[in-house]
Amino acid sequence: MEGLQVGIQDAIGEGMFKGAHIDGLLSNLSHLFYADDMIILGDWNKANMINMVAILQCFYLVSGLKISLEKTNIFGIGVKWDEVVEYSKVVRCKPGKLPFTYLGLTVGQKMNTVNAWKPILEKIKRKMSAWKVSTLSIGGIWRFFTCNDLLWAKVIKAIYGVKGGFELGTNITRGYAPCAKIVTSCNRLKEKDIVPVRTKF
Repeated sequence: MEGLQVGIQDAIGEGMFKGAHIDGLLSNLSHLFYADDMIILGDWNKANMINMVAILQCFYLVSGLKISLEKTNIFGIGVKWDEVVEYSKVVRCKPGKLPFTYLGLTVGQKMNTVNAWKPILEKIKRKMSAWKVSTLSIGGIWRFFTCNDLLWAKVIKAIYGVKGGFELGTNITRGYAPCAKIVTSCNRLKEKDIVPVRTKF
């Protein structure tokens, strides 16, 4: 995909393609790559789209790697649906509506609402269905309870509650893991105000 990236950058430099302007960025955003997946962002006009198709065709002729436009979707932000359908016919791909899912994440939805994050949390919850507190090292447990800004700890707390499932049947303080005695000892020291742990295990 590096060759395609160079081709897109050269086309931008020659004025053949214009990326999308996003407030807060110093330059326009034209493409995002992840493994063999790609999102192309650009000004909404036919010339821009036709030029991008030409860039993809050139990449295919040089590398032998063909990008299937039939499996590609085109999305318009702030444009009418009829126009999206019309442009999809020009570049021979499928018209798509927002929001859509890309690599398991929702794109084009207001992510400042709780409902927008529910599908993502459900997916994480399924992945972590085998979560057992005994899989954490003592250092991991310590960080879980003392570092409130850790993303992984926030996710676990959002799914299993503030204590992260430590109070359940797999409770590490009940001897189900090698470090159970250490955690129990830390709790006793905390109760006597000997160790500065902000939250009880």
